[in-house]
Amino acid sequence: MKADGLLFVDKSPGHTSHDVVEEARRLIRLRKIGHTGTLDPAASGLMVMCLGGAVRLQQYLTGMNKTYAGQVRFGFSTTTYDAEGPPVGETKTVEALDLAALNALAERFTGDIVQAPPPYSAKRFEGKRFYELARAGLEVPKVEKKVRVMRFVFTKAEGDRAHFEIECGSGTYIRSLAHEMGERTGLGGHLCALRREKIGDFSLDRAITLEAMRAIMPPERLQGGHFVTLADVQLPIPTVVVDNLQARKLAHGQTVTQYDPDFPRSSKGGNIQILNADRQFIGVGEVKTGEGGSIVIAPKVILAP
Repeated sequence: MKADGLLFVDKSPGHTSHDVVEEARRLIRLRKIGHTGTLDPAASGLMVMCLGGAVRLQQYLTGMNKTYAGQVRFGFSTTTYDAEGPPVGETKTVEALDLAALNALAERFTGDIVQAPPPYSAKRFEGKRFYELARAGLEVPKVEKKVRVMRFVFTKAEGDRAHFEIECGSGTYIRSLAHEMGERTGLGGHLCALRREKIGDFSLDRAITLEAMRAIMPPERLQGGHFVTLADVQLPIPTVVVDNLQARKLAHGQTVTQYDPDFPRSSKGGNIQILNADRQFIGVGEVKTGEGGSIVIAPKVILAP
């Protein structure tokens, strides 16, 4: 099987995202592999791997919304904002958590919010990673950025731990949200568990662990629901079908015009998924303004005519 497509991996805790990429390269015997969103070593769950020609799609997949399930432990903060770092500040006894109060607070972190990355993170500043500065005892700059949280709900409270579900935009630091929840409650808090369940429309239930992949014979490792070929990729953006002549024009960098009165007008100026006459994925374009019911499609990444 040609190794061009998307591989869905269920990352286990204790491994870095880089570890997962390197192991996938070894198991599939392919160097050209990227992924669409880093998971912290302590976190688990879905990683969407781009294989071969699909690496060119990585920039579009990285920006998709992500859905997680996790837990915040209240009572003390940590240096890393998760369970990996040592406690800091005063430790407080938590006898019971008020679920309604937590959800009222979580609403304040929903929508467009501004947050700073954790001091121990892979964020770069002047060529250095934040965690490199923190480990060296140097001051970590507070670099705030706007992120979007679509849904943030606490579903259960058990002792000093509260379970939550969150859907957020790319670049959101869940550890920072947990730390801020701890500060706002006055109890201190940190992220003690996190599992990524979705990236865009791609769900964890179709993923395979690397341990399971090792047990499969090499020729069969890209067979099954955990792998989708490049031609069958479905991105969560509007779709247009082009004929063979239009496909060739797009492959040569030319724009094409399509009459489609049903195409959502709100999508103009955004990205569009392009399928050929056989309804196979061939790339991503940008929708330009057309006259009447027409749309103008400019090529961005065309993988095949």
